[in-house]
Amino acid sequence: MLISKLSFTVLPDFLKSENLKQEHRLIMSLFPEATTAEPRNEYGVLYRKEQDAYGNIYYIIQSNIAPDVSNIANQQLSVTTTLQTKEIENLYTSLLQRETFSYKIRINPVKVNGKKRIAVTNISDILEWWEKKAAYHGIDIQIDALSIVKERAPYYAQSVPISTVTIAGKASAHDRQKAITSIADGIGKEKSYGYGLLLLGS
Repeated sequence: MLISKLSFTVLPDFLKSENLKQEHRLIMSLFPEATTAEPRNEYGVLYRKEQDAYGNIYYIIQSNIAPDVSNIANQQLSVTTTLQTKEIENLYTSLLQRETFSYKIRINPVKVNGKKRIAVTNISDILEWWEKKAAYHGIDIQIDALSIVKERAPYYAQSVPISTVTIAGKASAHDRQKAITSIADGIGKEKSYGYGLLLLGS
């Protein structure tokens, strides 16, 4: 399992518009042509958009093979793009063995009512949703060490509810194997569009 940082010397115009579909295409263009109908799953790709203290946009990408800017068809874009990649599976396995570790995730919490998906937007409901979701994936969160930040939800399809929330805090793992598998697979809905990447720290 690898983590990469994708940054730009010149930010492409289409990334300024917060177009999630074009973001997705850019991220997937860093990987070889897939041999299956689900390239994101084939390469274990999860990502999230970040912004540094100077307002510069970059992306954190998790994958099971290394991304490569030379795969980008647009050569003008590839020369303004840089990648830094490192292996994290051993680090994450070690962190999950600790009494507590820190984490950060951007999620799209939704509930299903019959066949209809409903975005979870109330803070208390988000907390309840995340506590249950994390426990299902082998992780016990610490309620007293938690930050929930609701973000403006980007638009990309009228039919899909989006509730953009970044959660950070402390946790422990009651099922380490399930936790590492869940980290590799991602958590929650809309993983193709920058949600569900669980980042761990000490």
